[in-house]
Amino acid sequence: DFAPVDVAAVARSAERRARNLSVDVVVNAPDHVITDASADDLAEALWILIDNADRHGGETVTISISVEGSGVRVVVKDDGPGIPPDDLERVFDRFHRADPARSGPGYGLGLSIARSIVGRHGGTIIASNTPAGGAAFTINLP
Repeated sequence: DFAPVDVAAVARSAERRARNLSVDVVVNAPDHVITDASADDLAEALWILIDNADRHGGETVTISISVEGSGVRVVVKDDGPGIPPDDLERVFDRFHRADPARSGPGYGLGLSIARSIVGRHGGTIIASNTPAGGAAFTINLP
């Protein structure tokens, strides 16, 4: 069920939930960034990205939220080693696990689920690497 959702509040809730993880989560967002969405689904997508950074990233995850035109942009960045360039498009494929991650926990479904959630909201998600080398996932929602 879609309803007006404060994306910044969803991210701050995920930030509080992440206190038990090994990464620090920091949210940079103005108050009251509203879009029509499922709050539970958005929370799940953010949690998947935070969990992914906890497993494969560095020490800090930054969630930046902004209003872009008539939509909302959510960028989740970590300070880890990033994503191998050949895997940037494939990280969203079901069961895909980049070589360094193959020995760790999980089945390679999380990012596929996140892409599905974002797609159900009429949005897009892309993976990239930051100039400093960490991974970045950019979600654009209408």
